[in-house]
Amino acid sequence: MNNGSGVRRLKSRIVRGFKATLRKCFWNGFKAWKRQLGRGGPLPTAYGLKAVSDPASYSHLRSLRRSCCKGRRSWGKQVMALAITGQCLCGALKYKLETAPLPKMEANYCHCTQCRRATGAQLGTFVMVPRPAFLLTGSTLKRFQSSSHAHRAFCSECGSHIFYDNEDSPSIDVYVGTLDHPEQVEPDYHLFCCKGIIPVNEAVQKYNENGPKE
Repeated sequence: MNNGSGVRRLKSRIVRGFKATLRKCFWNGFKAWKRQLGRGGPLPTAYGLKAVSDPASYSHLRSLRRSCCKGRRSWGKQVMALAITGQCLCGALKYKLETAPLPKMEANYCHCTQCRRATGAQLGTFVMVPRPAFLLTGSTLKRFQSSSHAHRAFCSECGSHIFYDNEDSPSIDVYVGTLDHPEQVEPDYHLFCCKGIIPVNEAVQKYNENGPKE
């Protein structure tokens, strides 16, 4: 009986010691990662950062180090914002948001006549992006002057509208439909509601993909 109790106590001490060692290893690793990030030195790859291999992403993480070390709760949202990308229908034009940390970006629905005619839809959906944050690659971009102070940019190959540019604004309005992950954006308000046309009828049949087969 005594031998059994001694064995159980020994097992219990071994388990507690093993758990304590695991906690210590994890905590030391986390502190090392945070210390390196705060100094702006090489990021260790043993703590889930193997994906950070290109210089641009590494530079952005370095620029976020102060907010991280201050314990800002918006760290996760800022890193997510760095991944916002998009493209036109044919893929000839691609863009990404290349600044950190990104401010709160407003988004809206626009019901004006110009947006309807430019897109062929009953409304346009935009996210307002700071000009320095928007980096576009590709050679098929065309611009159409839609008013005295603004133009609309689109792909000359597939016709996808990429953004609306008001020269008097510090931001450009990117079409949410061109984002790779449009679910990241939630519009805040509607514009030109007096110009709106047929509202969306929520009562009609909905299909996840194509409509009914004949």
